[in-house]
Amino acid sequence: MTYIVAPLHHSFEPEVTQVEVATFLQIPGFQIVGLAAREVDEAKERIRAAASACGLEIPRRRVVLNLAPAHLPKRGTALDLPMALAVLSEDRPGIDAGPVAASGELGLDGSIRAVGRLARTFEAAWSAGARRLILSAGERPHLEEVGRWFKDLGERRGRAPRLWFAETLSEAVAALSRPWEEGMDLLEVASGRGAEILSPRTLRLSPSLSRLLGAAAAGSHHLLLLGPRGTGKTSATETLAGIWPQPPPEQQLRNRLLAELQDPYPELAATGSGPVRRVGSHASVASLIGNRSPEGWTPGEFSLAHAGLLLADELPEWHRDAREALREPLQTGRITPTRVGQRRSLPAAFALVATGNLCPCGAWPCTVGKNACRCAETERRRYRLKLSGPLLDRLDLVRVLCGEDAAGAPEIAPLTGLRAQVDRTRERLVGGYGELPGVWSDERYFRELASHPTWSGWLADTQPATLRSASKTARVAVTLAAWDGLDAPGAGHFMEAACQRPERVLADF
Repeated sequence: MTYIVAPLHHSFEPEVTQVEVATFLQIPGFQIVGLAAREVDEAKERIRAAASACGLEIPRRRVVLNLAPAHLPKRGTALDLPMALAVLSEDRPGIDAGPVAASGELGLDGSIRAVGRLARTFEAAWSAGARRLILSAGERPHLEEVGRWFKDLGERRGRAPRLWFAETLSEAVAALSRPWEEGMDLLEVASGRGAEILSPRTLRLSPSLSRLLGAAAAGSHHLLLLGPRGTGKTSATETLAGIWPQPPPEQQLRNRLLAELQDPYPELAATGSGPVRRVGSHASVASLIGNRSPEGWTPGEFSLAHAGLLLADELPEWHRDAREALREPLQTGRITPTRVGQRRSLPAAFALVATGNLCPCGAWPCTVGKNACRCAETERRRYRLKLSGPLLDRLDLVRVLCGEDAAGAPEIAPLTGLRAQVDRTRERLVGGYGELPGVWSDERYFRELASHPTWSGWLADTQPATLRSASKTARVAVTLAAWDGLDAPGAGHFMEAACQRPERVLADF
């Protein structure tokens, strides 16, 4: 028996709804049940008009169409095509047995319009065991782009559904009578080029800043860059985004599925790095942590940056609630938005790279003359206190930039060379510890501390302000040692890491 499954584009995880059809010898009618939203219920008229335009005939009986499971709300026009196929294939001879997936919006002239979210559609169809997936011909330009996200998963997940493209409803119905093997294989069409490597170019960095950015990227550490205007904070964040390594293929696919919840055709550039999200001071709390709408859960910037980089511009200028919302993801790697009667835990294991000024006017507080800071001491103090102690304590590295870190920097380093050293350092860290120090849990930190008795003494010499500060110091020290090509950190690495803690760096400001 052939049955039609349709992807639920508004569900957080890629899921499908099964379209069931029953006909009765009663007065002709068309009814859709199963928590159908208004646009889904209106599909009855689009199906009638499209079928008539294509010379197809809906059964002249009472038709009841059920969208299962019935307890889940159904939204979106992507259900038009699967519902039409389910109705038109009822009692039609010559239909190939097996589950069929479909997604597309119907026009009154019988045309099939693209609805996007091709990766979520393919993932849902594959998980449901569909033999074929029928889509609008308008999805063809995105075929190669989406296929590369699934290319590495073919051998591990078994047979993938074959793709069939149709411009009209009559072509989609005709495809049901064709052997499913004749469809297009998405995994074969996908290009194997993967992510593009950054083109060779140079950047001007001081040796200490180059080391800091490289260690942050290699160990996945949270970084805060402070300083007056014109000291290269934005340039440093762009450099860090360029050398940030890309996650494994499975995680890249997860990021694509999350991004399609927000945008049917997300622009995820293949730059060779992981997801990079830049957020300004205008961001609201809902846009950061995610929100619940009638269409379902929409991930926020925290979840869209999962396994990648979140660039927080002018962090002191953020609204207080937005700044403090960073505490949970920085500590647990997840965010838990709560709404009336509903609660959802979303992935948010990103690395934070934030920038900010030292005072409201953005000048250097210690200079005199034309570019001197004109803010009162109370204003500067109030501005610095916008970054709360608990938030600063969750950061790994803090650096106050000066003019030598920008145009006056003596070192001109190739970006590809810095990226290569980041990759080598990550390989050393993963090979020696199994995971990056920046994502260690508290339990993992205490196990490493017990396995290396000398660490406790070196940590005591650094005089950490809190237990979390001691943990962050040890994690950064491990990364710095790997950056130097060593398998284990020494006392000097612990002291270097401690000197870049917020309580040390900001003590003089």
